[in-house]
Amino acid sequence: EGIFKVFEKLKKSKEIRQTEIDEIRRNISKEQYLLETSFSSDEDLMGYWLVEQLQKNPMHYKNIYYEDKIFSINLKDAMVPIIIELLADETMYRYQPFKTIISNDLIQILYKSLLNKKVFLNNKPILDNYPDSLLELHLFQRILVNIDNENGLNSSLVNNLIDHIDFSNIIFGYELNDFVENRKIEINKMGIEILEGYHDGISFSKYGFVHQKSFIDSNQILSKEVDAILEILLSPPDESFSTNKDPFLEKTYHATTEFLLSSLKENDEVSKKIKTVILEKGLLLYPKYEELFAEILIDNDDYEPELKAGVLEIFLEKFSLDSFSWEEKHLFRELIDKGRFESPAFDKLLQVNVNELNYDYVYLNRKRPELLEIEDFINTELGSYLDILIQLNKKMDSRRSKIKDIVSNVNKAAFREFSQGALSLVDSFIDLEQITINTFQGYSYSIRGFQKGNLEKFKYVGQELLRKGYVNDWNKDNLFILSLYMINPIAEEVRINWSEINFSGLIDIILQSKTKFEYEVQWTKEIILKDTDGQYGMSICHAIASENALLDKSKRLIDLFEEIIDNYDGKVKLDFLIITIERQHNPQKKDLLIRFLFLLLDNAKIAVSSFGGRKLVD
Repeated sequence: EGIFKVFEKLKKSKEIRQTEIDEIRRNISKEQYLLETSFSSDEDLMGYWLVEQLQKNPMHYKNIYYEDKIFSINLKDAMVPIIIELLADETMYRYQPFKTIISNDLIQILYKSLLNKKVFLNNKPILDNYPDSLLELHLFQRILVNIDNENGLNSSLVNNLIDHIDFSNIIFGYELNDFVENRKIEINKMGIEILEGYHDGISFSKYGFVHQKSFIDSNQILSKEVDAILEILLSPPDESFSTNKDPFLEKTYHATTEFLLSSLKENDEVSKKIKTVILEKGLLLYPKYEELFAEILIDNDDYEPELKAGVLEIFLEKFSLDSFSWEEKHLFRELIDKGRFESPAFDKLLQVNVNELNYDYVYLNRKRPELLEIEDFINTELGSYLDILIQLNKKMDSRRSKIKDIVSNVNKAAFREFSQGALSLVDSFIDLEQITINTFQGYSYSIRGFQKGNLEKFKYVGQELLRKGYVNDWNKDNLFILSLYMINPIAEEVRINWSEINFSGLIDIILQSKTKFEYEVQWTKEIILKDTDGQYGMSICHAIASENALLDKSKRLIDLFEEIIDNYDGKVKLDFLIITIERQHNPQKKDLLIRFLFLLLDNAKIAVSSFGGRKLVD
């Protein structure tokens, strides 16, 4: 606010040229969060700000906190071609619903300011003299159409807008229907032919970005014989697309499955006919309608026993032992979650030829890293199958021996080791001959923490992960717990990749655990000494402030910090600490945080940022 007062005085000063004021505006406009300050009241500055933020990346600023305020924005002639160039790639604006387009706060700010007549061009209302060049852009056409639908535009701009819109484009956007209805007279005068049912290029529905429709409807089912119905259901997808009348309407197997499932629940003539088709022609339907069969088997209540029995027979006959689909994974996951282990489907599951399953990256043609990524594991055919075995192993004692044998015979080493680790149970002793970093990754996928008897088995692997910096959201808690118990960070044989690993979580584990870990003092000191940028200092602040942080552990941490403060190279941002102190309700923790504050001040270990100086004065 103090800088803004200076800025306001400079604007009024006769000694400051307008070009210098504009240069100041350009510099200030680079700050994204300008909207939260009084600078946003300067409409010329807001013009520079809009262009500056669009230049950075219009889609990057999806969320800008500004409390729905309406801003006055003054553009200059020179800014218009820049805006056109920045928004020339209209792919993101041409097909999406308008509501989605303005979910980008930067576009929403522009739209709301135009809607409220707060956008100016050379200090004159832009809607009174709208540049033709902006009307060439589909985005601005849609903005103006929506403004006219809501508030109305002057007749000159409406006519100019109509002249620029391509009314033969059925996917202009849904809002064009209201515009056509409201502006029939003007459109007819210009002799323009309009279409029926303008819509968005992409409609967001439950299942995707297109309008999905069943291959078949109730009337066809009632009027056709079983073989004719089968022929329709098996029609290839490229024949199912509609004509150009609606290029974004797609008939899909999924939509057809949804229609058949909902119809089966109605207990009418249509449902009886569908049941007959499934029971008589299910072996032919199955390859393309796995989802249909899986959903009937999953839902134990909504379908007749005769249908369920027939569907199970078909599933068991068609289940391939050389592949494993997404639908099959979904089916088995649901059966496990519902505890339906009596299903004969599990006997088939354990007969799969595991080494016939694909383990390549699903979407990317790239080399797999040394440490198997969990997202990669579960998104391969082999990983999907093994993941089901991992889940089954947790719930079904009688299958554990068989599952262990299947996993031990997996040829792909990383997948085998991961799965062997993930088959570990909370109350079991690790009896593996070889434990690798992927064993540890799989173990961490299933379990957090260790039996004391297992800690020594993982020690070497823990040192490897620390040395290579292979730490991720799945394994970090276990790695930090293992390190605190078993690994001395200052031991000669220990190498730690400090640049690749964020140890903030280790601080949380120390402060939140009643356990006195073997090496917690050594780790605490090393983390503090390696904190050259003050990030761990802030982590300590937040960790102590946490409700779960134990008071005695927090006090010991501050004591250690004080012991080695002379060797601490970091500088901590003061505003974070001040705010944390203000919000702390526990008086003992507040005292600790205040002690931490003065420890930093006394030793000149502070990085005063934008709010810190003012708060300190307060």
